[in-house]
Amino acid sequence: MGNKAKRIISLVAAATMAASALALAACDTKPYGLKNPLSYTASNNDASSNGGFAVEKDGYVYFINGQALSDANNEYGKAKKGSLMRISKANLESGKYDQADVVVPLLFVSGNVDSGIYIHGDYVYFATPTTDKDLDGNVLVGSLDFKRAKLDGSEVMSDYYFRTSTNSVQYRFVKGDDGDLYCMYVEDGALKSYNITKRSKEPTVLVKGAASGFIFDQDQNSDTVYYTMNVPNMFFGTDDQNNESYTQIYRVSATATVSVDASKASYTAKDGNKYSNTYDFNESFFKEKNKEAEEKKKKDDTVKIPYDLSDYTTYGYVNLGELVVDGIGSSQGEFAKPAPGKTEQFHDMTDYNAAISDAHKAEFTELNGYIYSLQSYENGGIYFTRTLVNSTDNDPKYLYYLADQTTESAEWNTVLGNNDFTVVSTNTTNASANAIYYVDNGVQTYLYVSGDKLIRESYDATAGVLNSITVSTGYTNRKLLFTKDNYLYTYLADEKSMYRIDYTAPTQDDYRENFGGEEYKDVRILEIEFNTAWYTPEFFGNVLLYNNAQTVNGTSYNYINAIDLSGSGANGMMTVAEMKALNEKYEEVTSFINGLKGDENLSSAVMTYFRTGKRDAVDALVGEYGNEALSENDLKEFNAYVERKLSDRKLVSVTQEKNDYTTKFKDENGEYYDVESYFFGLLGNNVSDEDSDAMLSAWKNTVYSVTATEEAAEGGLQWWHWVLIGVGSAIVVCGGVFLFFFLRKRSKAAMEERMRSSKPRKKIDTTDDKTIDVYADEAAEQTEEVESPAEEATEETVEDAVEEPVVEEAAETVEDAAPAEEATEEAPAEAAEEGSAEVTEEVPAEDENKNE
Repeated sequence: MGNKAKRIISLVAAATMAASALALAACDTKPYGLKNPLSYTASNNDASSNGGFAVEKDGYVYFINGQALSDANNEYGKAKKGSLMRISKANLESGKYDQADVVVPLLFVSGNVDSGIYIHGDYVYFATPTTDKDLDGNVLVGSLDFKRAKLDGSEVMSDYYFRTSTNSVQYRFVKGDDGDLYCMYVEDGALKSYNITKRSKEPTVLVKGAASGFIFDQDQNSDTVYYTMNVPNMFFGTDDQNNESYTQIYRVSATATVSVDASKASYTAKDGNKYSNTYDFNESFFKEKNKEAEEKKKKDDTVKIPYDLSDYTTYGYVNLGELVVDGIGSSQGEFAKPAPGKTEQFHDMTDYNAAISDAHKAEFTELNGYIYSLQSYENGGIYFTRTLVNSTDNDPKYLYYLADQTTESAEWNTVLGNNDFTVVSTNTTNASANAIYYVDNGVQTYLYVSGDKLIRESYDATAGVLNSITVSTGYTNRKLLFTKDNYLYTYLADEKSMYRIDYTAPTQDDYRENFGGEEYKDVRILEIEFNTAWYTPEFFGNVLLYNNAQTVNGTSYNYINAIDLSGSGANGMMTVAEMKALNEKYEEVTSFINGLKGDENLSSAVMTYFRTGKRDAVDALVGEYGNEALSENDLKEFNAYVERKLSDRKLVSVTQEKNDYTTKFKDENGEYYDVESYFFGLLGNNVSDEDSDAMLSAWKNTVYSVTATEEAAEGGLQWWHWVLIGVGSAIVVCGGVFLFFFLRKRSKAAMEERMRSSKPRKKIDTTDDKTIDVYADEAAEQTEEVESPAEEATEETVEDAVEEPVVEEAAETVEDAAPAEEATEEAPAEAAEEGSAEVTEEVPAEDENKNE
């Protein structure tokens, strides 16, 4: 088949596949769903904590039950790890962590852990790795399908709303001002909006070619996104690809729309009654560039036509947003004067004309042209820094804040507003994206780590000074997570451990070692380890959910754990004293276990039970390896711990006392804290079969190295077993080989006598085996004929002579002795060296015995 034909077939196949995909996306195929949907009462109540790995709605917490790989099996019903589950708030708060149900058995896996699950109305909206395949039959791993499912586990989409080509996209499902539900996402550098309610054929490209990244509101229910744009000189009859030196701050919502006038190469961006911007480009310039490309395409079919006048996304400047702040400035000469009919369309000319009017001229001349760097969108506004276009001018390096409420007022001027920003900090070194910002009684305040200090800082606008308080020390390499109530939660990356501190103390003295109260001290949250590369841990009430990174024999399995921090402190949380007491209990148990006297496996066995709450791994080891895994005496101690009774093992010294586990590790409420689940536990027992097997094996190896044992003594045999087997095998092998050659020699003599009276044999090709002396008995005969029936009878006689029953028995005996396998395998080769080609084919009859 010619290359042209192959290309045609490939194109047809690709087109068919694309058409099928579009057809699938355009109509609902039969949805998936649980055979027995969960109990659920429909409601339009708002969900809380949208966008993370867990969301609360109507008394239930819906959560992704662990970090799965994107290339794991994603057939509906096959996914366990990484699937969606739910647990009632009542069971969560009472510690019944295993009382959870699977809602959607699909993979909830995304490469962007700032985007998770969203609940709106009676449905959960999510992204999941596609199960579709390419033309070669390979699953399109890396692509995400965006879907929804009902909260009772029914109506799980078998098709999808839309698909992205990568799995690392940032996205969120949000309600717009028009009441419709949208999915906003960033793909290939463009911000897009897909109307879920109307199920659009294609997403709307909101922004393309932004000068900065897109800054989503930390409020996951907000559909407003900030970004910066350059002001271009191109597209107006010139090849000048340089942008103006300054930048502009824009924002856009999911509800923005666009209408295109291809005849004029223009488009209008609009968002309800909030704004309407029309961008007119040079139609003749676009057409001229297309014509040049068409000429080049005649010689090189890889050349692309740059502009499609009916498609605004090809125009080069794609921006459906609203101008918020303009960095045009006044001292930039040419730049401060937008070109009529060209660059002026990128500015709010009403604001610009007001800025240069006599009433505001003095104020405008103070503005020198700015480049903005957006940092965070939270607390109802945008945080950012700016630098001067003209670096010789002296502009302070400040961190600024601008509230949405301010810019939404009718009095806001996009140019003069540069003089009205709120100063958050006069030191931008520490006021970075890693800081945590909040408003304290109307004052912009933030927390940050500098060196080994945790510092709280606010700016006194009246005095023009920063007020700083050192909250704590010892914070080297500490990362800030979030605040809840009065507490700041942080973690140490190397340990993957979490800490808590009350950051709200009024004065510096409250944090001083000898002055401050206990409640203002930093305290570790047990010895939990969480996966710092996954979603941020979340609170539901006073129960903290996190991705567990504790290792089992060096491996983390990354399922969700829960820890209840309820206590007698503020907002029902544990006080520092209560937290420390809990830590002491945990350390008391683990220290005791690590110090248990006995064989080296005893403490590991008990620790395995402490961590898992199960004795499966230890019982399996004892059943398989007996006293080698755990001595009889140590097993008694293990059983006493597990059964919470008085130990009856034989003591190793007269000073040692028997451990009484009936009362040991029992708290003031009569509850035992001898298992880790007393402190924290697995949420929803939905562990995959693969992980279950791997964890059991890992726990076994923690107690007793099964792998090393199997290599040293396969089947559990001792060294002296192998010595006896080796000696016996050597005797059997020697006797068997001797008997084999004796019988073969006798058979060969009889065979040669018969062959001398038979017809001449066919010449044997020795190309593959030069060692076979096939002509030893045929030196006098040179005739070469085809084998006759008589010759075949001769061959059968030869085979019978070799296959003596005694020889077979000897071969079997040699086979049974495993260490002597090599000696056994050499016998057929030796027979081949002295026999005929037919003998060479039949002697390996012992291989049949080997397979048996």
